[in-house]
Amino acid sequence: NSSFEGILFTANLSFSTDGDITENVQIKRCRIIGTLTLRNTTTGTPSLNFQIRESVLEGVNGNNASNCLLEKCLIFSYIDRFDQSQFSHNTINVNGSYSYSYSAVRYSNSCTFEYNVFGYRGGFYSSSSNTITDNIFAEGLPYNSPSDSNTGSDNIYNVGSANIFTDISLTYLRVKFVRPYLPNRHIRTYEEAFQHVRQFFPS
Repeated sequence: NSSFEGILFTANLSFSTDGDITENVQIKRCRIIGTLTLRNTTTGTPSLNFQIRESVLEGVNGNNASNCLLEKCLIFSYIDRFDQSQFSHNTINVNGSYSYSYSAVRYSNSCTFEYNVFGYRGGFYSSSSNTITDNIFAEGLPYNSPSDSNTGSDNIYNVGSANIFTDISLTYLRVKFVRPYLPNRHIRTYEEAFQHVRQFFPS
């Protein structure tokens, strides 16, 4: 068990060595100028129980780690190779490349993504069975193709990068507040959200 708080790491940060894994690590309010790598092999999907909160990350690679939590982080490069992990209340600003279909998440399966903001790219490359709910996407939704096993609901999408941290912020909070009063509604775009919530919050 290890805990890191308030530390500036000026290069890549990696855990584990050959034949050994690191478990139950807590990282809070740290800045990592490089990629955070949780293990050095992709064999299996061990439960590592990393908990990463309120940190600034260049990118994060789980190498198929499971049972991890990333919460309230700023992430500026790919989220790679996670299994059965949770990503909540993060701001994910990845300008993904053509080689990976302009994605933000790669090779990750059976994870939960909720209440995140995808400020640039929001695609999921070679990833399956993820649950994607209550997020904001600058671009389109990363699921719903006929062969896609990723699922989701109550996401707001096609907001555009220029608007996602300005126009959408208050509206999103209002949508979350009034949604219980809007049964059977599927609010999917900024314009639709605004129309539905403005009656509850007169200017």
